[in-house]
Amino acid sequence: MEKPNLEKIITSKVRAEILRLFLLSPDRELSIHMRGIARKIKYEVNGIRRELNNLVELEILKATENGVKIQYQVNWENELTNVLYNLIKVSA
Repeated sequence: MEKPNLEKIITSKVRAEILRLFLLSPDRELSIHMRGIARKIKYEVNGIRRELNNLVELEILKATENGVKIQYQVNWENELTNVLYNLIKVSA
């Protein structure tokens, strides 16, 4: 059986890359700011900001202010996060 194509399920490529970055990280407590995410996934900051806001609103990610920067981290307490993790793990 062929691996599912994550971009067909999650239509935003930026969102799919952000989810891969966080959910497939060996560090389950990964905390990173927006520019760090932009450097790692190589997408424009405006698109990343929009998707981070969506993921925080869905409570998949948590946002914590750290001085002037906002750090983002996975919210493993959200049941949807675990569903997404399994989906991404299968499609990786």
